[in-house]
Amino acid sequence: MIMLYAGLRRGEVLALTWDNINLDSGYIRVEDAVSFEKNTPITGNTKTEARVRDIPLAKPLRKAVEAYTGVRSGYVWVTAEGVQLTRAASDRDWKNYQAFLAKASECCASHETKDSPEWKDGKLRTHDLRHTFCTMLYDAGVDVKRAQYLMGHKDIMVTMKIYTHLSEERKAKSDEAFHAYFENSSQNGSQKA
Repeated sequence: MIMLYAGLRRGEVLALTWDNINLDSGYIRVEDAVSFEKNTPITGNTKTEARVRDIPLAKPLRKAVEAYTGVRSGYVWVTAEGVQLTRAASDRDWKNYQAFLAKASECCASHETKDSPEWKDGKLRTHDLRHTFCTMLYDAGVDVKRAQYLMGHKDIMVTMKIYTHLSEERKAKSDEAFHAYFENSSQNGSQKA
């Protein structure tokens, strides 16, 4: 949920501690990231100054954090024993989460489209949640400069590239809806010019 509703990279979530989540202020402070030396996590400062940022706690994420009944000290994403995750352990957790999603979706099979969701096939990457967060920023009307900050992009062109792509997608969908409307209206009654 942190990757989805706060747009954090996997390394940022792995370095996130409970002290970084401030329910009083309503923000998550991102200041560290994990990199791996083989399988061993190495926690250090983020690569660039742009990656240090305060992310507002979105309501669904805030509710999840408030409802969490586990230990609230040390790292947020840990093993069952409370130890920081290795690369293999975080990969395994991610695969288990996707399997959970696939199993949970079986009860909703009547609502599925012909295309299988990425996560159902185990193809969803942790970074895809970050992209979804950026899409939510765009859909919410967040200006590109604020989105750059929230995403932790050093170069605004990275954010602009995502926003431009989303604008093009929205334009194409709007054009399709426009043409479908007239296609359906001409089929429902004969229109003479």
